[in-house]
Amino acid sequence: MLAEILEKSGLEVATRESIEKGLKPFFDEFDIYSKIAKALIVDDEGQKDLMAEAKEMRLKFVKIRTASGKVKDLLKKDSRNYEKTVMSAYNLIKSEVEAVERHLLAQEKFAEIKENERIAELGRVRREEARDLSAWIPDGVTFGKMTEEEFNRVLTSAKLMKKYEEEEEKKRIEQEKLSREAAEKERIGNEAIRAENARIKAENEKLKQAKEVEDNLLGETKKIIIRDGSDFKPTETAQLLQCAEYLRHLSNHDFPKELKDEKLNKVLHNAKLLIEKTAKYIEENS
Repeated sequence: MLAEILEKSGLEVATRESIEKGLKPFFDEFDIYSKIAKALIVDDEGQKDLMAEAKEMRLKFVKIRTASGKVKDLLKKDSRNYEKTVMSAYNLIKSEVEAVERHLLAQEKFAEIKENERIAELGRVRREEARDLSAWIPDGVTFGKMTEEEFNRVLTSAKLMKKYEEEEEKKRIEQEKLSREAAEKERIGNEAIRAENARIKAENEKLKQAKEVEDNLLGETKKIIIRDGSDFKPTETAQLLQCAEYLRHLSNHDFPKELKDEKLNKVLHNAKLLIEKTAKYIEENS
């Protein structure tokens, strides 16, 4: 890798040799450890020795990277082409080393990564289980890191809160329903009272009008029978016949339709009978 970069650099032989001398030991060391590092695979949480070996190996590559960086800083003091070559060489070793570092870090942190994956999966499963209760679960709860007992307590608390709010809402709706029914009942009752009052008022008005009619009939009759405070004398046949004729006329009077209900008709009927009897008596005794 390094020889190819130097060959294409166009630098003086001495310069190339200087770069090679400064950085080749790191490439050689990388070649030695990279195959070992890439072959190091942790696939079980119990492989603590391999995890420790991965860490030790990663630190070797950290040392290669940091040491080569110091040499790079010294070599960059040459010409522009020299600097470009140095940077190319360094960037190459840096990228190669970092790739191995990432690999080794994944091996080193295998148990931690697996634990994080377990926490994430457990959190996902529990969030799905508690989805319908999310409105009653506090923010910031980390489902994946809870013990089973803690998770069950959170669920129980959320269920109780949800049940309480649902019962309160049910009571509110029922109370609103009762209030509406009571208001409707009161409205109907008030309408019934107003209708009854109107009926009574109308009936009283009809009775009043009937009484007025009856009084008028009696008054008119009295005016004929009694004149100037003196009763008609039986010998005054013409006047008695006149009175009987007037009473019969009143008997046949056509009263307004609005006055003709059951009670009023009864009053008028009685009044007409009285008038007929009076007229007949006057005719028979005149």
